[in-house]
Amino acid sequence: MPSTNLFSRSFLKYSFAFLLASQFIGAASRVRDVNLSRNQVTVLMQKAGEFGMGKKVYFFRGGKSTGTGEIKQAFHTKAIIRILSGSPQVGDDATLSAKAPKKARGKKENRVSFAAATVEAQEFLVELQFEGQEKFDRKLTLNAAVAAQIKGGTGFIALDAALIRDFKIEWRENALHVLQVRLKDGSAFDVEKIVARDVYAKFKPSAETRSQSVVGTITFKKKLRDLKNLYDGINLVLHIAPQNERLESGKLYKLKAYCNELFAAETTLRKGDKEVVQTLLLNPIDLAPDSNLFELRMVEVDEKPDFLLETDNNQLVGMLEGEKLLNEKNPVLTVKFLHGQGITFFFEK
Repeated sequence: MPSTNLFSRSFLKYSFAFLLASQFIGAASRVRDVNLSRNQVTVLMQKAGEFGMGKKVYFFRGGKSTGTGEIKQAFHTKAIIRILSGSPQVGDDATLSAKAPKKARGKKENRVSFAAATVEAQEFLVELQFEGQEKFDRKLTLNAAVAAQIKGGTGFIALDAALIRDFKIEWRENALHVLQVRLKDGSAFDVEKIVARDVYAKFKPSAETRSQSVVGTITFKKKLRDLKNLYDGINLVLHIAPQNERLESGKLYKLKAYCNELFAAETTLRKGDKEVVQTLLLNPIDLAPDSNLFELRMVEVDEKPDFLLETDNNQLVGMLEGEKLLNEKNPVLTVKFLHGQGITFFFEK
């Protein structure tokens, strides 16, 4: 999924507008995760495609240097950076310049918050028409940033759902295929697939034509509402037994999920008197269209006034080669912390 030159400037401008508006604060890119076990950090870019492979990166906190690194892998809005010197922390500025980034005038510099964006998904009213058949209005829910694999590309890029005009579709071999995405500015992109389970589950031609090949269009009419939670992705479900010895009473931990070495999500854990069940939805933007390598790590943290400081107590929970994303439902990845030291890590069938 490394960055390529397959996409025009116009496409990048529209594709990442939502992500940039919702995830970044200030002028500099920010450290999102520190993985000391691999001596690397994940950085969220302030501008899509800003970091190139092999470039040197400088880290700053409050205008003071905290270290340097080298870009190991570059994606559209994230980069994996090998630490060369210092000890960068989550929330540090990351730049390609050895000069500290300037603070926004008249604003106090605060450690960046990585809380979920206000709008993670959106519901639309769309019009469905297969060739030679009646038009129907349907409701369609999508992630606000739709994961799309451009034809000829190897990874997903982010399409702003609010900028989509229509999908060109085809029903063949008893399944729906999205062939092309057209944006409101008139640009169109042939796609291998998009991650949008509502599209594949809800839209079918008339029963008498489902044994044939039928083309059609899904046209976006209007947005109905914004939603605070992601809709499409991989459900990571955690079950933590009270007798599990990996967690100590009174201590706080982070459970951190990585996909293909790239930081994907995290949650905090405490040992309880009863079984604890938590669910995370991994954003498909962070995944590969086909096979993915998932890694889970548990890190003990110290609670500071404005952030959680990770300690050296960093445990590998497990690694698993993942299946490709399914069209009509979100795959479920289950992690069970059992009695004693036992942990199981598997995809639900």
